[in-house]
Amino acid sequence: MGLKTRYRTEEPTKRKIRMLLATAFLPVPHVNTGVSLLEAGTT
Repeated sequence: MGLKTRYRTEEPTKRKIRMLLATAFLPVPHVNTGVSLLEAGTT
């Protein structure tokens, strides 16, 4: 199953991708912390 299909059909995948894209709007000093928090929540 491709990522495009998973994005459309799996809400957890869609949420994780959207959260990762949102890191672009974090202030630069907070990017590492934001990505670390995302990694901690990833199984």
